[in-house]
Amino acid sequence: MKRANKAKGGKTIKAILNQAAQKLKKASTTPELDAEVLTGYALNKKRSWLFSNLQQKIDPNKTQKIESLIEKRAEQVPIAYLIKKKEFFNLEFKVTKDVLVPRPETETLVEQSLIKLKKSLQHPGKILFIDIGTASGCIIISIIKELQRKKIINGLNKLDFFATDISGKALKVAKCNAEKHQISDKIDFFSGSLLKPILTLINTGGYSQVVIASNLPYISKEKYEKAKKTIKFEPKKALLAGDGGLKVIRKLLEQLNNLAGLGEIRDIAAMLEIDSEQAHRIKKIIKQLNNLKLIGFSKDLNRKDRVATVINKCTMG
Repeated sequence: MKRANKAKGGKTIKAILNQAAQKLKKASTTPELDAEVLTGYALNKKRSWLFSNLQQKIDPNKTQKIESLIEKRAEQVPIAYLIKKKEFFNLEFKVTKDVLVPRPETETLVEQSLIKLKKSLQHPGKILFIDIGTASGCIIISIIKELQRKKIINGLNKLDFFATDISGKALKVAKCNAEKHQISDKIDFFSGSLLKPILTLINTGGYSQVVIASNLPYISKEKYEKAKKTIKFEPKKALLAGDGGLKVIRKLLEQLNNLAGLGEIRDIAAMLEIDSEQAHRIKKIIKQLNNLKLIGFSKDLNRKDRVATVINKCTMG
């Protein structure tokens, strides 16, 4: 005897997906995909399951949950905030409204950091890696997981990993992601602005090399005001910076400029994510700081300058 269909009279998955995609046409460039992702999330099912069960009727309560998510997406709430996760560098990260949504462009920062770390590991001495403005922790966690995956280092015994953020709520998300990826014992998290909370540790830690990665606020007020509505749901302090978007980056560069002569450090390198239109101004700022040298810019997948690599000349060994 067949069970009675509890969802008798409810909408089919096919009807839900079609209606959702239609509603999202103005809000999203990928309305069908968004409809599938949100429906799958609400039902706790994979997209492949949806396609195999298009004629199945859904309980009205679950349909209501799907429709609520679709309404929010139609208002341009980032889909990562709705499903509370985002894939980055082939890893899944918890995402809340307290952190930026990880973006594909930032994978360039991870790649450049890995290139530098691999070179640094060829030399003797302890290495300190610092993720400044860690947010969800996606950068530093991706780097550690990639080093583990490629078995480049055994036990990470030559490397220390620090992460800083001015937001306590963001640090909670980062710590949660470190636990999720089983590397919470590998990272020391610090609350504070830029390098300030760890300057003493840098000086007294016996490090011979320091590698820094940072994805700081770099959007100007003008660009922010013209940006798509979806970006307005993300934490404004993590996006917007004065001085044409370079106020916070300039402050970090000034701190790097003053790191000369600390402890036993012989090599300090920093990778900074930037707006591609800021490259010329970044060059000017670095020229004004006597101890720094610009190595160059790395392009993202769209062939735009995305990461500036800077070294402290006074620590070159």
